[in-house]
Amino acid sequence: MDYVSSRNVLHRDLKPSNVFMKGDLPVIADFGLARFFAADGEELTGETGTYIYMAPEVIKSQHYDSRADVYSFGILLCELVTGTEPFQPHNSTGIQIATAVADKGFRPKISDDVHAGMRAIIEMCWQQDANSRPHFAQVLDSLEHMVPDIISEEEAKLAAQRESPSFQTKALNNLSSTFADWSNKISELAKPS
Repeated sequence: MDYVSSRNVLHRDLKPSNVFMKGDLPVIADFGLARFFAADGEELTGETGTYIYMAPEVIKSQHYDSRADVYSFGILLCELVTGTEPFQPHNSTGIQIATAVADKGFRPKISDDVHAGMRAIIEMCWQQDANSRPHFAQVLDSLEHMVPDIISEEEAKLAAQRESPSFQTKALNNLSSTFADWSNKISELAKPS
């Protein structure tokens, strides 16, 4: 998105169904709603995109720029790291959620399990005031600096889990069960017909 934004293109519909994986790399697709915007301040207005991913200024049909995509990216990133669709569980329609986002600053819940640095990036991306949001280059820089820390922390958590007695007991029980299943199958096969 940093590349797209640096070319003065607004995607205007960032959401999971418009992101595909090519090997280990995410690829942004569906530029059907995308528009070029002039760096000299040409104004884009009007509701465009999917309500739950729309920035407040888009919902309100106010002037917007690449920071509207930054907002959408923040919602997408939240969904990626929490593993849940934004604003769930919620019984409201997309329009009702959009109104709450635009008028009251309503945002999805971020799980306490999410790394504090990642939470800070997400919250920066979905600031109510577009001028308070970072540009994609800043988001990318923050993510690049944070990812090694997140990986180290997650590896430490996994190592601690592997060393815990409950993990080891569970692993031994699973292994014992597997061996018992194999033993029974071998006994069945060895029986004369």
